[in-house]
Amino acid sequence: MALAISAFSDIKLIPGMTSKDADQDGVTYLYPYPKLLERANGVRKGAYLYGKRFDFDAGSYHGYNYWRRALPTLVGRIVENIRKSDPFYELVDFPDNEGVIGPRTSAKLARDFAKWKVQARVVPRLGGVDDFYEKYCMWLRAFELASHHGAVSFH
Repeated sequence: MALAISAFSDIKLIPGMTSKDADQDGVTYLYPYPKLLERANGVRKGAYLYGKRFDFDAGSYHGYNYWRRALPTLVGRIVENIRKSDPFYELVDFPDNEGVIGPRTSAKLARDFAKWKVQARVVPRLGGVDDFYEKYCMWLRAFELASHHGAVSFH
């Protein structure tokens, strides 16, 4: 089983639409993680129209967590010592199976990913992860897209 990621831009809530009705082009259903609503930035559970969409496979849950543990080492941290003020914190400290990261948090993460992209390219196998840089670029693209009034959905 793999962790699927979908990023959306220009989302607009559709009142009254159920998750069953939302399975169509241009409409998605988002489920914010209840314990981290601040990272959803106002995105509520519900059906949303969206402008653009980008989907990717973040890997198996084990593979994604291995990649996610390697990410803070790029900036000289380890997962156990990561602080809220550190780059990538909002992603590293987020569930690996469900939830939504909203537009403001996505914009912050897009800045983090853009700032450290050169360093990520220099160490494409960071932490022993063969496709570290490839996945890094996918996350950057997702957060850039979602920073335009959108969201990144973990499902």
